Amino acid sequence: AFVTNPKTGWRTTHFWGPVANWGLVVAAVSDGMSQGPEVISVPMTSSLCVYSMLFMRFAWLVQPRNYLLFACHFFNECAQLTQLYRGLKYESEMKALEDAKKPPTDADVPGTAAKVGFLSAIGHTLQAQAM
Repeated sequence: AFVTNPKTGWRTTHFWGPVANWGLVVAAVSDGMSQGPEVISVPMTSSLCVYSMLFMRFAWLVQPRNYLLFACHFFNECAQLTQLYRGLKYESEMKALEDAKKPPTDADVPGTAAKVGFLSAIGHTLQAQAM
């Protein structure tokens, strides 16, 4: 029935659209297995997550339902969420590493600014009394 159905058969975009979209899934899985997290673009991966989520909904609501498109975008969503997790984890680890390398400043110590302001006010008061 699938091959001979003129509405959803292999001669329509209901078939070739999802087949082409499987390239996104293959690319995400391939990158996840062979590339490090430093090459992941968090904004682009986020937009691919939104894209796949929207097209999963579309594939479910379109009549006749396009199960091949739904499956493609479901697996792409899983792959992109995995990549997004890897990218965000890498960014937070790099930020923590940069913060650990920086020498602490007075602003990093809690209450330092208040103490400096208090001591400065006392110093001015003592100077005024001495004169």
